[in-house]
Amino acid sequence: LNPNSEHRMDVNGNILIVDDNPNNLQVLLGLLGPLGYKVRPALSGEIALRAIETSLPDLILLDVRMPGIDGYETCRQLKANDNYKDIPVIFISALNDIEDKLVAFDAGAVDYIIKPFQSPEVLARVRTQMELAKARKALVETSTRLEALMEHMVQAEKLKSLGFLAAGVAHELNTPIGNAMMGASTIEDVVEELYAAISGPTPQPEIDELITICRNSSEIVQRNLNRAGKLIRSLKEVTVDGASERRCRINLRETVDNLISVMSILRKAPYTITVDIEPKLFLDTYPGHLEQILDNLIQNSIIHGFDGANSGTIKISAHSNNDDNITMTIADDGKGITPLNAKRVFDPFFTTRLGQGGSGLGLHISYNLATGKLGGKISVASENETGTVFTLILPMIAPYAEEPLFSEQVITSNIRSP
Repeated sequence: LNPNSEHRMDVNGNILIVDDNPNNLQVLLGLLGPLGYKVRPALSGEIALRAIETSLPDLILLDVRMPGIDGYETCRQLKANDNYKDIPVIFISALNDIEDKLVAFDAGAVDYIIKPFQSPEVLARVRTQMELAKARKALVETSTRLEALMEHMVQAEKLKSLGFLAAGVAHELNTPIGNAMMGASTIEDVVEELYAAISGPTPQPEIDELITICRNSSEIVQRNLNRAGKLIRSLKEVTVDGASERRCRINLRETVDNLISVMSILRKAPYTITVDIEPKLFLDTYPGHLEQILDNLIQNSIIHGFDGANSGTIKISAHSNNDDNITMTIADDGKGITPLNAKRVFDPFFTTRLGQGGSGLGLHISYNLATGKLGGKISVASENETGTVFTLILPMIAPYAEEPLFSEQVITSNIRSP
C-alpha cells in the first residue's frame, strides 16, 4: 500500500464489498461485521472506485457481473493505479468455469470464491488476505525506516571521510608550509645581518656566506611552496567537478603515443615503454581525464615500481571486448606491491614514500576519474618482485557528465559581492 496515503487499519481491517445485489451485500456485512472488520458496501464498480479515492481499503471483495463496468474491468483499473495496485482483490462470483477464473487472475485478483459460498471458506480466505495485508504494511514501514537509516549512515560516512580528508590535507600541507616559513624567517634575519655587514667593516667572506644562506633559504622556500602548490592542485582535481572537460572521439593508440612523447619523466629515465593497442580502436570519451589516469599510472611504475633501478619496462596494452567496452592494462616488471599495500593503493593520501614529496593522491585521482567521469572500472594485481598490473575497463562511449549546479565563476562573484 502507498505509505503516504491516509490509510489506517480499523480494528481487524477495512473491507470494501462490491456487488449489485443488496442481498449478497447484506449477507457479507452480517458475516464480517461482527468479527471486527469495518465493512463498506458498493453497488457498482464506479461507486467502488470513488469510494477507494476517499479511503483505501485493506481488502476488496468483488463481484464479476455488474451494471456499468464489470468486476474484471474494475480490477484492471485498480491495478493500473500506483496508489491502489497493492490492494488485494478477491472475486466472489457464480461463474465457475476455468476460463472465468483465469480472466480474474489475469486482471490482478489474489483469490476466487464461487457462489453460493460457504461462510467458513469466506472467513478463512479473508483472514489470510488480511494477515498478508498487515505483513505488507509492516514490510513497507520497515523498508522506509531502513532507507532512512541507510541515508543517515551514508551521510555519517561522508562526514567521516571528510574528516579523514581534512586531516590528511592538514598533515600534508603542514610540512612544506612549515619549511617555507622557516626559510622565509631565515632570509629575514640574514638580510638584517647582511645590511649591517655592508654598512660596516665586515670582511667579504662573511658577506659571501650570508648571501649563500639567503640563496639556500630562498631555494627552500620555493621548493616547498611548489610542493604545497602541487598538492593543492591535486586536491582541486579530486574535488572540482570536471563536467566542462573537453569530450571527443579519439584514436586510443595515437592518444597514448602522444602522451608518452611529452612526459618529461621519461626523457632521461633508463626505462622502456612498449605499446600494444589496436590501431583502429576509437573511444568517445574525455581524453584529458584518460591522459591523467595514464600519466599517474606510468609515474607510479617509475617512482615506486622501479624506485631508481637501472632498467625497467612498462607495457601498455588495449583491446576491445565487444561493442560496448575495452580492456586496457598498464604492466611493469618492477618490484611490485605487497598484498597489504595493494588493498590501499587507491586510498587518498596513501603513499609508501611519506616525507619524500609524494602526495598519495595520484592513484586516488585515477580511481575517481576511471569509475566516475569515464564510467569504467580500475583494479590492481601485484606480487613482490614480479611487477604490477593495473587494469582499466572503459566503455566505448563514456557517460555524459551533468552540468554543474554552480560554476566557479558564479561562486567567485558571489563571494566577492558585498
